[in-house]
Amino acid sequence: MRSERRDSRRSHLWRVVALCALAGALVMAAVVPSSAHGEAVEVVVEALVRVSDLGRVEYGILLVYEDGDPVGDAEVVLSADAAGVAAAVAVETVPGVYIGELLFPDEGVWGVSVAFESAAAAGSLAFTQEVTAASVLDRPVVMADSLDPLRVGSSVVDQSGILGRESEQTSPTSSSPIAIVVEAFIRSELDSLAIEYAISLTSREGTAVREATVVVEATSEEGNAVTLVMTESVPGLYRGGIQFPAADRWTVTLAVAGQERFRIDFIENLPWPHYTTEAGKPKVKFDSLFPDRAGTIVAEEDSIYFRAEGGSAASPAEVPGEESSGAVSVAPDVVLDLESPSSELRLDIALRLTHVGALVFWAACVGLLLLGKRHRLLPLLTIVGAVATVASGALLMLWGAPLRFPGLIRWNELGRRSYGGSYQSAFILKMVFVVLALGASLWLFLRRRIRASILALAAMAGAVMAVTAMTQFHLFSHL
Repeated sequence: MRSERRDSRRSHLWRVVALCALAGALVMAAVVPSSAHGEAVEVVVEALVRVSDLGRVEYGILLVYEDGDPVGDAEVVLSADAAGVAAAVAVETVPGVYIGELLFPDEGVWGVSVAFESAAAAGSLAFTQEVTAASVLDRPVVMADSLDPLRVGSSVVDQSGILGRESEQTSPTSSSPIAIVVEAFIRSELDSLAIEYAISLTSREGTAVREATVVVEATSEEGNAVTLVMTESVPGLYRGGIQFPAADRWTVTLAVAGQERFRIDFIENLPWPHYTTEAGKPKVKFDSLFPDRAGTIVAEEDSIYFRAEGGSAASPAEVPGEESSGAVSVAPDVVLDLESPSSELRLDIALRLTHVGALVFWAACVGLLLLGKRHRLLPLLTIVGAVATVASGALLMLWGAPLRFPGLIRWNELGRRSYGGSYQSAFILKMVFVVLALGASLWLFLRRRIRASILALAAMAGAVMAVTAMTQFHLFSHL
């Protein structure tokens, strides 16, 4: 009887094992792409971040069996984990090659998934997409290769890449500018809001792009707008000057008519604190092939700005009907307070020095208490130092932040600016130190404990370092 039960249990166990094996085989069949070739499908994904539109990423997806035959007539869908990014269906251009694009809201790092399904094969592949100025390359980059992961991160030549196999209807024209360089030039240190620009456009063949319509639009955070149509001075080099009507953070957009893919944006945070030292020197604002050059000063002999002058072209700054003075013309209805930028900078520096000075005074009073000084005014002076530190810090928060009044109250806006996130982190760290210092000072005032004074001094030292970091990030945000 027992042996019969044992045999029955064994038989039942084998049935369970067989069912599990069958279920596992079905699952594997669903997950692993199958084909009439009896081989796995190789999935290769290339991405191209165009120099003029960081949010738009073009993808080339290659689907082939291991024997090299293409996987045709597949439905290929691109999707990303970024909010607001719509999924896109990639279009088959030649057998096994699918082209699609995703439009990301801003620079950042996102997860991207490619899912495909055909009559003979199905599957998906995920990878990470970084969209920043540093990631811009004018050639496709391998984002994923299911059978050769070592290729990931390598760049490919257009003609040998997946995106190079686009059909004539979908490929960029040979006249499309692929190299864009923008330089800014401040002619006079007396007017840091007058900026002249030189722009170089080069085609795929490396020749100058002639007779293009180049439009520059600048929009400020306060809603002001300025539009400029650039003039070609020498082949492929365009010049124009803008008199910005107010000191503000301006987003400058450059567009080439007929080339919708080639639009670039850069920031003019006016006035830069170091504009007076850069007057008369060309500064790179954008370089599509070498993004790290942005923000650098170039030698006059290497500058496209001076090359764009051409020796005979009239300066865009000339006022018609008047003798050129070499300064950018100012519209009659624009009134500039040229002293304002420098006076605002001096006021900002004075406010920060006052804040640090109050903090040092507070620390000195705590230090005297630590040394055993018993003067009756010392506790009161400690409180005065703490109040002065908090009050000057509040003024800095409202009027000394990288944003206009009410400053840090516009918290979300600050986080989107250059070095804004770093400024916010330093500010939070400073507030932690200040709260610790206030608590320790109160403890010292009530209990006269040495440990309280040590904690207060340590917290104040941390607050000074945080204020110093905030000042640096503030200046960096103007680059």
